[in-house]
Amino acid sequence: MVGGIALLLASSAVAALAIRHEARERELIDGLRHGGYVLYLRHARRLRGDREALSSESKLTDFLVPLGVLGSAFSACYRRPIAIEEMCVMSLVTDNSYRSLMPQMEERGFALVPIDAALGRAIDHSFALGHGFFTKPAEDKLRYALPAFVEGYRELGPEYSKVPERPDLTESFSVWNRNRARPELENWSAGCPLHGVLRDIFDQLTGVTRGLFRSMIDYWAPGAPELRFSNGSWLQVNYYEPARHRRELLQDPHEDMHLVTLVRANAPGLEIEVDGVFVPAEVGENELLVMPGSILSLMTGWRVKPLYHQVRNNHRGDPRSSILFFVNPEIDQVLEPWISNETNAGVDIVARASAGPSNFGLPTLVDGLAGKGTDPAEMDTAIRAPRPLESAAQ
Repeated sequence: MVGGIALLLASSAVAALAIRHEARERELIDGLRHGGYVLYLRHARRLRGDREALSSESKLTDFLVPLGVLGSAFSACYRRPIAIEEMCVMSLVTDNSYRSLMPQMEERGFALVPIDAALGRAIDHSFALGHGFFTKPAEDKLRYALPAFVEGYRELGPEYSKVPERPDLTESFSVWNRNRARPELENWSAGCPLHGVLRDIFDQLTGVTRGLFRSMIDYWAPGAPELRFSNGSWLQVNYYEPARHRRELLQDPHEDMHLVTLVRANAPGLEIEVDGVFVPAEVGENELLVMPGSILSLMTGWRVKPLYHQVRNNHRGDPRSSILFFVNPEIDQVLEPWISNETNAGVDIVARASAGPSNFGLPTLVDGLAGKGTDPAEMDTAIRAPRPLESAAQ
């Protein structure tokens, strides 16, 4: 209720807060020239400006909602005061901008999506916080693990790309939108700032992904209903220490079995399959790599193929971090393919998506939602269980 009042106030209140920094003003103007802008608060509340009301640059300096008007509402939402430093401005990439990526995904098997510099800085900040977290003693990291709901820290071992005998050589930390209200997580923000920052990035990437899916529907199935994904998706930071391992691959070749994965890393290592050959993924400073999974292949009648990828070990002494937004459909919906043909006839796409994580040592979407994730002790047993080895290519 409070959040609704806050958004209503935001749409009508246009009192003046002067922009005190020239860089901020230039960022606003650049945002308008690129098709609009978005005001957002770090804690998942987005306020989208009215483009008609902001048709001239002179009006830009008058559209920062005064926190005196919204302060009590947002403070109630977030249980603490909201400071002006927490209000940022970023340019809005319109859905039309994403539409040009669809042919690229069909022809090349991947796409690069531009992101705002502010989001890039937030991701870099998460890498710095992750380094501080992952270098802590194991007992400290395990305080921020909720394996029943697949939230928080996961040690090296449980997750794999092909077979349990070859685990991914990475520690990780995950956040899910579906877990936000869980009482077990209420005190995490005080001792684990990484958790809160990843939640903020999740919200920003949700906006990017929503724009991608709207463009996909417009391109492949105009008029199709919206695809809901927020509560089926998770954001994960992987932390590698390449020099500790002799294996040539830190992750074996695989496709993620999701709709898409958005990924960015702070060091080389990721390789993608192009024309049957694995090549280094080249991602710009303010870009994300969009990797289609087999669920998107099912939605598009296999016009978009799943992108196989791997992580090569360059044996570097410095750690390597990557952030991955694994996008799945929410499980309480029925999904009809955008393009129907023999590749998806009779396939329950939501059920296939739910089962996907179990191919990598993680609980299904159904089990994770119900709090039936695998206990670490049980996971160790699963890793030691005999499995066929002929599928291990590396």
